[in-house]
Order: sequence, then C-alpha cells, then structure tokens
Amino acid sequence: MKRSLFALALAAALPLSAQAGELSYTYVEGGYTNEDFSSNGGVSFGSSDGYFLGGSYNFADTGFFIAGSYSSTSTNINAFGPSFNVDFDRTLIGVGYHHSVSDKADFVGQIDYADTGIDSPFGNDSYNGYRVSAGFRGNITDKLEGSVMARYEDFNDFSNTSTGVSVDAQYKLNETLGIIGGVEIGKRIQEDVVVYNIGLRASF
Repeated sequence: MKRSLFALALAAALPLSAQAGELSYTYVEGGYTNEDFSSNGGVSFGSSDGYFLGGSYNFADTGFFIAGSYSSTSTNINAFGPSFNVDFDRTLIGVGYHHSVSDKADFVGQIDYADTGIDSPFGNDSYNGYRVSAGFRGNITDKLEGSVMARYEDFNDFSNTSTGVSVDAQYKLNETLGIIGGVEIGKRIQEDVVVYNIGLRASF
C-alpha cells in the first residue's frame, strides 16, 4: 500500500505546470476526513472518520505564509469486552515558504507544531511534537492543481519519529471555490495510518 501511494506521489509530481493563473496561499477549507490505522501490535484503532478545517494566509511579495488545521474523528473499538468510542483531535499550526522554481512549479516548505489528543473511557491524553514538510505545488490544467509533499514528524512523547508523503489536488469551480481531495500516509500514535480528505476550499 505504501509503495503504491509513494509511486503515485512521484508520478503526480511530474506533470505540474503553471499554465493558468497564480497559486493562492490564502484560503479557508473544510470537509470530511477518514483515518485508516494499521496496527503494529496490540489493539488497532481501525478506521475513524470525522471532519477537518484549515486555512492559510500569505504575506504578499515575501513568499512566507502561516497555516493551520484541525481535525476531529472518532472510532468504535471492540476490545477488552464491550465496545467503546475513541475520539481523536489533531491540530497543526505553522509557518511556510513558497518559491517559484521555474514556470512549472512552486517549491513549498513548512514547519508545524503538531498536537494529537485522544479521548477514551480510560482517560484523555495529548501528545505533541513538530512536523517538517517539503515538496512541490502547481497547476496541472486550467482547472486542476496538485501538490506532493514529503513529511517528517517527531513526537517526543513516544520517543519516535516517522516519515510520510501526501498527495493533494484541487479542482477549481471558479476563481474562488474549489473541490479538494488528498491522501497522506504516515504514522500516528505508533500506528501506520492512511488519511483521506475531501472537501471545499475558498481561495482569496
């Protein structure tokens, strides 16, 4: 699964071209999200779903932007007897930089503070660390844009690090509104996870 998604990421990076319009780094977005966990041992969280919200603000003519996102998902686990609900909250707040590397793509780099909260009948926990991302973003057609990002995370609470990759796309309905979707693979709470997003973005 990971190999196929990574190959998809590399393939998606090749055709990026700025054939029409400029990329907007000022936007708000939201939608549905699903997190598919694959256990490395013990109790697996299975698949959780919920919603996400996000946004970015670009500082004109500097290349710098600030960004943040929040997601809330829940799942039902059958273990240790009766089933119970587990809720996850994921918060990212950071700063990034974009630069046109040619007439075909922008380079994008970003560093975020990351916090993951878990709420279960056994108590509430919160784990934090940082995430570093780097990759490319560009227009594929007049209406379609895409991005490919490699990611590195360090959560001191678990004394471990992880790497991942994300592939995102936006289909522009008009100059402001677009349909967004994406896939990200990585690790969370010591489990491999694949995250799927679909929603709407308003760019300014």
